[in-house]
Amino acid sequence: MEYTKEELEKLIKEKFTVGKFTFDAEKQCFLNETEIFIGIVKMSETRYQDDERYFYDGYEVYLDEIKDYEGNEETAKCQAIEYFNREKFLGYPIICSNIKCDIV
Repeated sequence: MEYTKEELEKLIKEKFTVGKFTFDAEKQCFLNETEIFIGIVKMSETRYQDDERYFYDGYEVYLDEIKDYEGNEETAKCQAIEYFNREKFLGYPIICSNIKCDIV
């Protein structure tokens, strides 16, 4: 079923009641401008792991699973952000544009 931009934005706001979502018709994705902070923990020189929680629009959210990341600090941060951006809605990717990741 085809939806208009307005219909898609209405549907995503019904599903996710917290967040600032817009649909980018040109890129065929949702943009989430909500402030998100992901923390990762340094386990060794080349191994990092998700903190047990992240912050979404100021709300503390606990993770269901903890993911490991390999590489240096910057690589691990990028991997954590990429992993967080894997979600889709109605087949369209949801790209978080205001996301930060740091060592906690």
